[in-house]
Amino acid sequence: MLKKKRSIYDTAPPDDVFAEVKNRARQYWYDNFDNTLGYVTGEVERIGGMSNYDDNYLFILNMFDHIHERRCISSMSQKTKDWIRKSKIAKGYIKPEEYGEDKPF
Repeated sequence: MLKKKRSIYDTAPPDDVFAEVKNRARQYWYDNFDNTLGYVTGEVERIGGMSNYDDNYLFILNMFDHIHERRCISSMSQKTKDWIRKSKIAKGYIKPEEYGEDKPF
């Protein structure tokens, strides 16, 4: 059985990257969705309980549909955008030609 070589992007990101993803995602929920029935509060509470472990930062982003995910990511620092792009490519979630070095979020 072949074992896939793990890269740095298969692990938890630096704490500052995780904190930015967590904070921006929470704010994005409040700024862009209706909380009349408490849905936003529930999602934000789920995010608040997450720690910087494995790929929790990608789980946070995957709580959005692909359009809102990209919008949320677009508000993040270049360092965080690069980490997300490279980790999604390393995990096979996106193809390099779709979001390569010259095609950032």
